[in-house]
Amino acid sequence: MVEEALIKRLKDSLGAVKKPCRKKYVKYMIASNFYVDGNIFIKRYDIALSSDYLGNTNYRSKMVVDLLMSIECSLKSLLITTSNDEVSAKEAYKKARKCGHNLDKLAKLVINQSKYKIRIPSSNSSVFVELHELGVFARYSFEIWSIKIKQKHLFCDNLVERTIENTYWCNRLRDEAIKWNILASNRLSALRKHTILSGKPLLNARKEVDDFVNDLK
Repeated sequence: MVEEALIKRLKDSLGAVKKPCRKKYVKYMIASNFYVDGNIFIKRYDIALSSDYLGNTNYRSKMVVDLLMSIECSLKSLLITTSNDEVSAKEAYKKARKCGHNLDKLAKLVINQSKYKIRIPSSNSSVFVELHELGVFARYSFEIWSIKIKQKHLFCDNLVERTIENTYWCNRLRDEAIKWNILASNRLSALRKHTILSGKPLLNARKEVDDFVNDLK
């Protein structure tokens, strides 16, 4: 009885809800991984800014890929955390996967799905338009895409000059990545109170997370 009372007091101090939702626990655990990855990609981009290779187009194109990966991870996190309560994390993730690497599609899905749940600042649509022009939403490997960028550069395609080689444009893309990453973080905060579990409910929730991961193999 003393142990149960201590556990209850601890849960109360952490802001636990009286009836935690296991689905929300699973969604939090899966979505938080996407959020963290999105954050790391931004940090990696920032570190790359101090390199002597900034004048190299291939190097800059890989920096842009990091920002794209950041946005994709944050959007997938949001698609999971803003899904309806009856939708499982697995179902929400499958919905995200159908979009491939198309950030425009992912963003539209998040905006439509998250009405009344979170306030989303307007996106810089011109950035997505230029990303389409660059062909980064196609299912190329990073190596093939780098070759395509190099070809555009060799033939004096000003699309590369006004995007990848343009520091102002890259900063706008970074701002977009930061915006979605912050939104992903804010939404996770709303689900965190459902992660304070113990005993059998915790074991069941962890098993569900393991099942999710195993299904991806």
